Amino acid sequence: MLDPQPHQDRRRTDAAAAVLRGDIRDAVTEVEASMREAAEQERFEEAAALRDSIVALKKLREKQKVVGDADAETDAVAFFSDASLSAVAILSIRGG
Repeated sequence: MLDPQPHQDRRRTDAAAAVLRGDIRDAVTEVEASMREAAEQERFEEAAALRDSIVALKKLREKQKVVGDADAETDAVAFFSDASLSAVAILSIRGG
């Protein structure tokens, strides 16, 4: 069945693209508002999960450094899963 609100998908896609570009301000603001709403409605587990999402978003801004052999070929695989979502990311590094 098609999503009756395709504008929501576009908004989420735009927000994800902004985060990947390093602009987390709007995402953090939106998640903080959702967290406050959840807390006000006494949905404390949801509020705590949203708080953890804010922490994770802020960690994305931290500088990262990878050190290794520039000529090495490397593959990295990451897996994440929770009650409602699973994701796999594969990073292949070829030629530095």
